[in-house]
Amino acid sequence: MTRAPMTRAPRTRSDYGRGLLVVLGLALGIRLIYIHQLSANPFFEYPIVDSATYDGMAQRIARGEAPCDEPFFQPPLYPYFLGLLYWLLGRDFFAVRFAQMLMGVVNCGLTYTLARRVFGRRIAIWSGIAAALYGTGLFFEGELLAPVLIVFLNLLLAQAILGVLDRPSPVRAAVCGLLLGLSAIAMTVILPFALVIGIYGWTRLRTVVPRRSLMSLGAAFILGIVMPIMPVTGYNFAHGDPVLISTNGGVNFYIGTGKDYDEKVAIRPGFAWQAMGQEPMKAGYRTPSQQSAYFTKKALGIIADDPTGYAGLLVKKLYLYAHGNEVLRNQEIYPFRHYSWLLALLLWKSGIAFPYGTVFPLAMVGMALAIRQRVSSAIPMVLFMLSHIGALLLFFIAARYRGNILPFLLIFGAHGIATLAEMVKVRKWRSLAGYGLLLAAILVISNWRVGPMPSMFNADAYYNLGVAYMKEGRPEARETYEKALILEPDYPEANSNLGAMLDQAGEHQRAIECFNRVLIRYPDDVESNLNLGNALFNLGDIEGARAQFLKVLALQPRNQLALNNLAVLARRREQPPPALPPLPFPGMPTPMDEAASLTNRAAELLKRQQYAEAAELLHDAVQLCPDLPQAHNNLGIALAELGDLSGARREFEAVLRLDPTNRSARANLTRMDKREDEME
Repeated sequence: MTRAPMTRAPRTRSDYGRGLLVVLGLALGIRLIYIHQLSANPFFEYPIVDSATYDGMAQRIARGEAPCDEPFFQPPLYPYFLGLLYWLLGRDFFAVRFAQMLMGVVNCGLTYTLARRVFGRRIAIWSGIAAALYGTGLFFEGELLAPVLIVFLNLLLAQAILGVLDRPSPVRAAVCGLLLGLSAIAMTVILPFALVIGIYGWTRLRTVVPRRSLMSLGAAFILGIVMPIMPVTGYNFAHGDPVLISTNGGVNFYIGTGKDYDEKVAIRPGFAWQAMGQEPMKAGYRTPSQQSAYFTKKALGIIADDPTGYAGLLVKKLYLYAHGNEVLRNQEIYPFRHYSWLLALLLWKSGIAFPYGTVFPLAMVGMALAIRQRVSSAIPMVLFMLSHIGALLLFFIAARYRGNILPFLLIFGAHGIATLAEMVKVRKWRSLAGYGLLLAAILVISNWRVGPMPSMFNADAYYNLGVAYMKEGRPEARETYEKALILEPDYPEANSNLGAMLDQAGEHQRAIECFNRVLIRYPDDVESNLNLGNALFNLGDIEGARAQFLKVLALQPRNQLALNNLAVLARRREQPPPALPPLPFPGMPTPMDEAASLTNRAAELLKRQQYAEAAELLHDAVQLCPDLPQAHNNLGIALAELGDLSGARREFEAVLRLDPTNRSARANLTRMDKREDEME
């Protein structure tokens, strides 16, 4: 295989440096403008959904704590990266977002260097400039999300693969594996590419490298992959489940399967997500890996029952991948244009969906041309793109997941434009007509019914912003929930929170209407039934309130709030009692939140061996929330250190009643047995 002659250009250091400086300078200038415009949007200081999850984990990492108390649900590299930024810069969203944008500048430079290595100087300049100006990529660089880190690792990986193919050595193979392993703990869908590139490398090198050396290269590559994954697997095992990287694979596979694909993809954290998540628990699956396997098995059953329908769904998802519309995941992208004239210039829909609706068709043509021209150094990028798209089709399509192969799309797109222009120049009309028709066909597919640009954020975004406002006690929370309900009147979480605010404000009848809208969809939701009971009581409907609290006890016999409220009703005399205290609602501290906070504070005291002070906090924690296993476990540790062995045993046994699989409590009881034997 050889490179295409038309893309060759003599390489000089000054040439290389000038081109790289142009790309880096443009990328930096664009991002300096965008970060200042971005800071005006209402979500700048309030991460939501996945961003909020990453933010919480990163704060714990920056404090030197474990990011979570269970096996990783999502790949953990980005939270650690964000935690490092918090540790260095503080939780300063302007500084952290700009640091990510600086990594985006580096990515533009890496796109330039990769394109120059594969296709030459002219394609490198065009690719680098396209990366600097690509609106969707710019948007995600400014969000607390993983794409900027993933793109960085994938660009380094592509360069490393070319290095091994040009000059094979175990060290270079190990570096390739290390970069692939790091990318895997940021996005697990890269793992199939390890097999694909391994087979390709073996095929490519077997005629020039002795068999023993080839085996050494393979062993080094595998070792490199394993090195970053092993600590993640070890962490998961230490937290109760031997999961390779994360436990979200099964549920994501299930979401991406079946005729109800659109409905499942639209599910966000809240009532519907909890209802779906409780399915495996009700079926007896306790550990995260078992629950993931439950969803995998369920998805495979759907496929087996309707293989033709599943094939059609794969075609639909391939169409969504090729389509220019930026498919939302956490929130709509297009409304952010209102806060940045730069983003409005670089990201829009009007007949075509720019930029993806033009970049993807050009990239497909450029890729076809590179394969036809036998550009050997382009093959790893082709294999990466195809394996990545194939892996994503098993799950679901969203704009930020497509961005993982963005630099390769831009490089192939630039190559496509340059090659078509060269065909015009040398009058290769037949070839031009063939590739022109291919380009036109994909352009039509990618821009078919792109639809209007949403001018408002989706209901989920407004709801999550309302939760953030509510945590800070800001009155804007009510208005934000109302915006969510204008877009989606039956939105259960927004109704629940707005109802609680209305009840506190004395608008009890409106609050009751909100809670009833929740209970129409989720009649057995404990919190909504409690809230409705409180609102009925505050309105003066004592019997209605009593019925609601009794319903709660039928659903959850040990519910302390329902028992307390029924006791208030039982003590009622002729004078009306004071209004019941409002029930905490999503986004506000609950008894469990307070108990968890006390448990965390006590954990710090345990580290400093201040056992009496820790025990005092933990006693309060278990009174607030008797069902919190960690509070009982830590209290048992404190009591054991204080010499109260019977009290410690009682607490460890309480943990096992709540969570029979709790390994920490079992280990603590074993240590208690040994300690008592020694005393005897």
